[in-house]
Amino acid sequence: MSVLVGGDPAGIKWNLLGPAISALTGRMPLKVSNIRLPVEEPETALAGAIARRVGVKSDDLTRWRILRKSLDARSPRDLQFVYSAVVDVPDEPQRFAQLR
Repeated sequence: MSVLVGGDPAGIKWNLLGPAISALTGRMPLKVSNIRLPVEEPETALAGAIARRVGVKSDDLTRWRILRKSLDARSPRDLQFVYSAVVDVPDEPQRFAQLR
């Protein structure tokens, strides 16, 4: 089963090839949604927020990209950017068994 719907710059659709990519590379593509950062925080902090959400070290995120970025302005005193991202993480079946 693949967790991601999307593709890479070469046009490979991971939603169809996710298990094959995982078997060949030892990495698993994931889509992570609802990552929130205050507007004052630089976008470079996003990698750390993604790593915390997925439960891996920042160094284990070899590739990631932003799929969506929106501004949550419901509270004028608490403006936040909300991100969805695609990340490659080590394929550790015991860690990600609950996602399947």
